Amino acid sequence: FFEIEVSFFYFTAGTGGAGATILASTFLLLSEDTEFYSEGRRLSRAPASAPEQVDFGGSVGRRLVYALNLPEVESAQRVFGLSG
Repeated sequence: FFEIEVSFFYFTAGTGGAGATILASTFLLLSEDTEFYSEGRRLSRAPASAPEQVDFGGSVGRRLVYALNLPEVESAQRVFGLSG
């Protein structure tokens, strides 16, 4: 038995012309609570909460990221049968 933890982190720089789309989607994500799983339970917290330093490596380096609601969280929990 082993434990798996899955986290999704994104950093955007140089949008290649998609800046308006990224800005609009960010505002939409900021309008809903962030869903996450802990110990098999679905929980929620305020959007843009829980700041965390993440090392993206290379020239990006360490960046401060914030919790946003992403459909990947629900999908990963369901598809991979993750318990937390």
